[in-house]
Amino acid sequence: MCKAIFNTINGLNIEGKKHVFKFRNNIDINLKK
Repeated sequence: MCKAIFNTINGLNIEGKKHVFKFRNNIDINLKK
């Protein structure tokens, strides 16, 4: 049970990081225009 919750939180962290990375890339692209 605990492990499943941990895995879910871990998954969300990874997804969140991907999202932040994409967001930063978009800002970089916009600043370069």
